[in-house]
Amino acid sequence: MGKIEVKGFKEFESSLLLLAEEFGTTKARRSLLPALKSSMEPVKAAVKSRAPVDTGKLQLKIRNGAKVATRKDKAKKYLNRDTIAYGFVDVGVGYRDEKGEYRPAAEAIEFGTAEQPARPFIRNSFQSMASSALDRLGSLMSAHMDLWAAKQRAKVRK
Repeated sequence: MGKIEVKGFKEFESSLLLLAEEFGTTKARRSLLPALKSSMEPVKAAVKSRAPVDTGKLQLKIRNGAKVATRKDKAKKYLNRDTIAYGFVDVGVGYRDEKGEYRPAAEAIEFGTAEQPARPFIRNSFQSMASSALDRLGSLMSAHMDLWAAKQRAKVRK
């Protein structure tokens, strides 16, 4: 599996850091969430369209969202200590293995098991929609930051 390359993110990140300096990090972080969640919609749609259909339960459980990163989140493999917030697509269907432990069903489909071959649909969806999601995030954040900055400046003037 190759790496996903996304361009233009450093400029976007520097804009967010400037916004955080000007208006405070808590508000800046929270302002990211609606745009992050919305930017993951194309990825969610791609995951749903590529999800294998048996009972249909898998497709019904696919959801997207956004979250301000906690210390615990920043320790995860795909995030780092500088992560402010992140968007995600979750496939929340699971099963109990032979030891009685909960296992995500999507993981078994995505990576395969001893009994079934891998049928990747999540990684393929993220790879195909990465640039689309980033473009959407950029335009949503640009409009949102302009509006938010104007409101904050108006509050300071009062």
